[in-house]
Amino acid sequence: MFKTLFAKDSIPILEQSLSFYHQRQRVLANNLANIDTPFYRTQDLPVGEFQAALSEAIRERDEEHPRSFRMPEIGNIAPADGGFVRVKPIDLEGELTLRHTRNNVTIETEATKLAKNSLITMVTNRLLAKKYQALHSAITERAL
Repeated sequence: MFKTLFAKDSIPILEQSLSFYHQRQRVLANNLANIDTPFYRTQDLPVGEFQAALSEAIRERDEEHPRSFRMPEIGNIAPADGGFVRVKPIDLEGELTLRHTRNNVTIETEATKLAKNSLITMVTNRLLAKKYQALHSAITERAL
């Protein structure tokens, strides 16, 4: 019931975004953890594919199914159990760094991606918390 009740709201969009960026945080942290692993290739989640899938889900909801919000399967993006999104990591090609491990992990690049991803996650989390707080206030009949 609640999935259809709030499908037209921004809550499902924020939930999908939070799910995606949480998964991306794990992949980026894994890259840093493997900085000394020989021949390791950095991975990332396809942000552009996720944004395209999210845009498609919003367009489909607005035009065809106003009481339903479903993520489409596009490239490495697929719907998962519980209505969330499952994303397959992709290997990033690039020049080998001239280090003894012969992998392509650079701490500067990965740390920058992690910091940006953390900020996006934090903002998305706060926006979602505000939406839930507004719902709680409406249910309990209290002013914000």
